[in-house]
Amino acid sequence: MRKLATLSLLAAGMCCFVFAQEPESPNEQKEQQKQKHVPKDRITSAEHKVSNDRIDKIQALLRKYYEDRKDLEDPAVINDLKREMQAFVPAVPQQKADMRSLIAIKDSIQAQVNKKFSGEDKLKKAAASEAEKKYPMVTTNQQVKVFYKRGRSTYSISGRFYGFGLGGKSIKINSRTVSFYDLLPESKAMFDKKINEELRSEYVKNKLRGYQQERLRYSEKLFAQEYAKVRKGNEKLGYIYLNGTWVSAEMILKQHLPEMIRLAKERAEKERLEKEARDKAKREAGGNAEGDQKKENEEDEGD
Repeated sequence: MRKLATLSLLAAGMCCFVFAQEPESPNEQKEQQKQKHVPKDRITSAEHKVSNDRIDKIQALLRKYYEDRKDLEDPAVINDLKREMQAFVPAVPQQKADMRSLIAIKDSIQAQVNKKFSGEDKLKKAAASEAEKKYPMVTTNQQVKVFYKRGRSTYSISGRFYGFGLGGKSIKINSRTVSFYDLLPESKAMFDKKINEELRSEYVKNKLRGYQQERLRYSEKLFAQEYAKVRKGNEKLGYIYLNGTWVSAEMILKQHLPEMIRLAKERAEKERLEKEARDKAKREAGGNAEGDQKKENEEDEGD
C-alpha cells in the first residue's frame, strides 16, 4: 500500500510539473530590440520628380529670357514665354486638382483599416490566456524547473518546490536551496505575484504593440497607394506640387518672375553706371565721350 501511495504521489507530481521559460540568448534579445517601426507615409520631394522637373524647366525658360535680354515686364513677352511653357506643361489646367490634405487622405482609408483590424479585444483576451500559461504561479509540492545565474553562467535545477527560506530570500527545491536574488525574471515570476503580474502584463502589451504596428503598416500601405493615385492624377492634369499643395505652372511663373525682373533691373542699372563711369573717364582724359561713341557706332556700321 505504501508503495502504491508513493507511485500515486509521483504520478501526480509529474502531471503538474511547472518550469520557467528557457532564457533568451543575447542574439535573440538584440533581434527583438531591432524591430522598431519606421514610418513610411512621409512625403518627400523625391516622390514628386515630375513636379520638380517642371519647376526646373520653368526656371530655365525664365533664365533664357533674362539672358536674351527680353523685357519681362512686357505683356507680349510674357505671352510668348507662356506659349513656350505650354510645350511641356499647361499654364492653367482645365480640370480641378484633388486638393485633399494628407490628413484627409489618411481619414479616407480608416474605414478599410478598421474593418481589417477589428479584433483587438479578442486578441487581448487570447494574449492574457497565453500569459497565464507562459507565466504560471507555483504552489508548494509542485514539480518545477527554474533558471538562476551565478556570475556570467546560467544554470537550471528541476525538482519539487518545498517552500521559501527565512525571510523569503531563497527557495528550496528538493534538498537544494537557491537564492531568490539569483533567479532569472521568468523564474522569479513563478514565486512572486507582483513580478508575475508585471510579466503577464508586459506579454499582453507586446502582443498588442505588434498588432498595432501591423495595423499601422497596413494603414501606411493604403495611404501610399491612395496618395500615389492623387499625385499621378494631378500631375496628369498638369499641376505642380509645391510646399504641400498643388499649383498651376502659371502660379510658379508668377512666383519666380519678380526675381528675374529684379535681376534684369539690377543688371541694367549696373551697365548704366559702368557706362557713365567710362564716359566720365574719357572726359577727364580730354576726350569727347559722345563723339567717340558716335565714331565707334559709325565704325561698327561700316564693318
